[in-house]
Amino acid sequence: MGRLAAQGLATILKLVAALAVLGLGWMVFAPERTTGWGWTTPVEPWIARVISAFPVERAAWGVLLLALGGACILAALPKSVKARSGAATALAAVPAEASQSTVQAEPSTVFYTAELGETSIIHDAEVAAARASFIAHESDATRSRLADLIKKTGDIAETEGRLTDAIEAYEESLALRRDAVTHNPGNLRELRWLWMTLETLAECRDDRGHRTQAAALYQEALARGEALVSVEPDNPGFVSDLDHTRTRLAAL
Repeated sequence: MGRLAAQGLATILKLVAALAVLGLGWMVFAPERTTGWGWTTPVEPWIARVISAFPVERAAWGVLLLALGGACILAALPKSVKARSGAATALAAVPAEASQSTVQAEPSTVFYTAELGETSIIHDAEVAAARASFIAHESDATRSRLADLIKKTGDIAETEGRLTDAIEAYEESLALRRDAVTHNPGNLRELRWLWMTLETLAECRDDRGHRTQAAALYQEALARGEALVSVEPDNPGFVSDLDHTRTRLAAL
């Protein structure tokens, strides 16, 4: 009983902390709606000083804190609850003809799925904050950050076998990469990431059976890669990546 009581108290404290983060997030996101809260008056100047020290819009901080509070609530749930949630996700991914014994023989999948779910929630919070920051202040830095995170969204979806969602994320990331190169055509980092995103999307479309679209993406990736190698012919990373692109296109 003592152990259960301690676990219950720990859960309550975590939930209280999570609610505090949510309250702070709402205060940052919508200060005009929290002026009646008693504790906002002494806290507001401190928040303003912290926010002014970073080149990120206040609304973006609010979105990030709200998402973080939600993630903290999930993290505060007892392991048994999270494991059951993960088990449901894992069972949904198992083909209908798979036997119950097969599912029970791989308990690690359940906990891995639950763990991945928590990671996805935190990542989604980062994407929401980056998207709000980009909308509030469009710049090379916010565009590149958002493109990086959305590509990771595609990577997560591809890992989970959701190829349609992965393609959608890669397409959005690719559009941002194209804009980045248009705004800054001499930026080698953006040029390389445009090349890599083209190839990643091509691989995903190939896996989905979209061979014609995959071939067109590989062709563009090859042209981008060859242009970069012509700029830095002694760059071993560029040369290796170009060989990979040629191999993938030839295999297709």
